[in-house]
Amino acid sequence: MNKVNTIKNYWESYLKKTEFSWRRRRKINEVNNIINIWESYIKNRFDEDYLTMYIHFPYCLQKCSYCMYRTHAVGKEDYVKEFLDTVEAQFMIASQTFKNESIKALYIGGGSPSLMSANDMETLFDLISEYWNAEFSDDNMFNIELHSSQITDDKLKAIENSFINRISIGIQSLDEDVLRANKRIYITKNIIHENISKILAFNKNLRLNVDLMYGLAGQSDESFISDVNEFVKMNVSSITMYGYRNTPNNNNRRTISDDNTFMRNLINVMDKIRNQENYGFLGSSNGIYNEWNVLINKSMKKFKYEYDPVPRYFNNIVSFGPHLGHKSMFQSIRTLIEFNENGTFIQEIPKEIIEYSERINELDGAELK
Repeated sequence: MNKVNTIKNYWESYLKKTEFSWRRRRKINEVNNIINIWESYIKNRFDEDYLTMYIHFPYCLQKCSYCMYRTHAVGKEDYVKEFLDTVEAQFMIASQTFKNESIKALYIGGGSPSLMSANDMETLFDLISEYWNAEFSDDNMFNIELHSSQITDDKLKAIENSFINRISIGIQSLDEDVLRANKRIYITKNIIHENISKILAFNKNLRLNVDLMYGLAGQSDESFISDVNEFVKMNVSSITMYGYRNTPNNNNRRTISDDNTFMRNLINVMDKIRNQENYGFLGSSNGIYNEWNVLINKSMKKFKYEYDPVPRYFNNIVSFGPHLGHKSMFQSIRTLIEFNENGTFIQEIPKEIIEYSERINELDGAELK
């Protein structure tokens, strides 16, 4: 049995035994069926389509109370090896299907990918280059998330010597009381300032994004706006601001009426910060709620192709990693028409995909064996 078939058998077993959290969603638990779906997509895709890769590092030092992703606090010493072995095993299969497709954007997220050592990061970068037709270019976003407590010179050097051209740091809030109330590790403003200066000094061409959250426990509008202004002064490439989502994963139990109030409050706050002299604004305004709101530095060159967690138009995501929190060819796939309506995989449903979906629906919730 060759190596690819061995890995296929491994993943057949993995898919069948893994507990998935999707409720009332039919599952496709066989690798070959998932590959058939992707092959059909490639056969019927538009010329404008491009692939984005997401790699999920599901480990962090501690689980923040607001976290909606499939992440785990570090509990064993070999978690990085498990991650790298899993990703390579998935790459071996998936790259056979996508060997002629260009990857034009990449996002390595988590969790805290910066828990990897510099050598581990280099190993991951080498795997991406080995298995994928990735178009490394200033026009194409290749991003890695870093935690502000895990930034070291050797990791930055590994990033500088790689194809990575964007770093995203999840700050969420600068308010110590807010972070502690939400079970997030507190990092002082001085350390954050030092790390941002260090990143910018390492490579002037790196784009640096900062993530902030609105609606955290104990957070006031004034505190959030103050945080935004702090990073505007630092002239970072972009500031991504998003609301505390109402999901079962983070035990947020807002009622519908509370959710509507939250949305209106977020719109009002975004209207107060949208007119920044050196930044363009994308997001909630004029009474329209948008979960993801971004201030983009006008002096920075824009990416032509970007990773978007809520894909629009022709951004199609392939996702990898253990304990996946994103839709992936290695996660149970929801009813096909449903994920098409979300704009994630297929822009127009080919005939054979519709027939396949109808066949799944006939199973009335049973797993496809």
